[in-house]
Amino acid sequence: MANPSDYVLRVTAGTDYDPATHVAVRVNDPQPVRLRGAYADVAVNVRIRDYRGPLDGTAAAAPATSPYFDAAPHKANDDTYSIALWFAPKRGDSGDCGGGDDDDDDNADIAGHNLQWGNDFDRPIRDLLPPGFGTALRIVKWWIDPGLAGDPYADRPYLYGPALSSFNEVYVAGGDKGERSERSEDGHERSDGMVTKQTNERSEDENTVDKDWGAPVDPDKGLWFGEGGDEAGLAWRTALGCPATDGAARRAWALREGTAPTGAGSSNNGGDAVPPRQWTWRRGTAYGLDFYNGYLDFDRLALRLPGFRMPLLRYWDGQQSLRYVLRNRRTETVYLVVAFHLERRAVDEKEEAAAADIEDDDDTGHDTFDEAAALAEAERHLSAAGDMLPDIHDDDVD
Repeated sequence: MANPSDYVLRVTAGTDYDPATHVAVRVNDPQPVRLRGAYADVAVNVRIRDYRGPLDGTAAAAPATSPYFDAAPHKANDDTYSIALWFAPKRGDSGDCGGGDDDDDDNADIAGHNLQWGNDFDRPIRDLLPPGFGTALRIVKWWIDPGLAGDPYADRPYLYGPALSSFNEVYVAGGDKGERSERSEDGHERSDGMVTKQTNERSEDENTVDKDWGAPVDPDKGLWFGEGGDEAGLAWRTALGCPATDGAARRAWALREGTAPTGAGSSNNGGDAVPPRQWTWRRGTAYGLDFYNGYLDFDRLALRLPGFRMPLLRYWDGQQSLRYVLRNRRTETVYLVVAFHLERRAVDEKEEAAAADIEDDDDTGHDTFDEAAALAEAERHLSAAGDMLPDIHDDDVD
């Protein structure tokens, strides 16, 4: 098997699927990349622990890590990556913002259950999936994102969840754009962050700020906010009955209160459980969204779940990228695409030989799958966290 150290990771982002429109994201750079789309403006930070990037000028000398991972709660979580967004829906040229709901045509807001976050692919991956993948997916749905749903065996595979229950942190900035609440080192909130001015590329003047954009940016970590909102945002959440500053409670609230859409437009949509219909992603309001976990090891190029290990290189077809998408369930409008591209770096023969002698501890035991052992390990992890594992079967997947 190829050695992970023979590969580098390149990250790009854009407001649609076309890679020709994407810009390079300098991983672990505290300066967010700012993108202007037809229906939303989005600032993006991608942070990866033990990052190994290209040296071709697109992400030269990107830091190997970020102070983000030393701060609460990420150090205790042992998080390995983060995709943080500052998302501002807006009207498109047609006068709407891609909301697509009959009752949203006037104010152009996006219905809460329509905004999705997840992964999709252009080509089938079913022949590449390892033994036990169905069990792994059920563990992911229980352990990481209960709202996740989709069809990994389709010709165009997808796994989406409602954004309101998928993101670890959701911050609602409904008031003065010049003042935002940020997290300090101990996880508490502080104010007065700004964002670097960028329009699909990094600014030449890295000290330039755009006060109208108003995103909270820590000079070392990048986009940095806690669960909650400014004064107006907190008041709005409270009025809806949404937990104000507790991310786990907000995710549970979103799933508990929601109902699955049915009828026209409900197929190929992901997200069996959807956020409450009174929550809307409002035009004129900005949202901080942070997605993070410790289950992708970018140094070893492995997926690590309780009870399940998967060396990604073993099942990679050498072509497809890992793609995270922020989209509208009903209209299929795309607001953001963040793509992780794996590329083989140039190595000489001595390095090739040395790599061949290195045994990858993730490349063992994958020709067979012990479901009972995997579930037992997952249940131990979940029990330690105070949760219980539901009945899971390898073929119990859409």
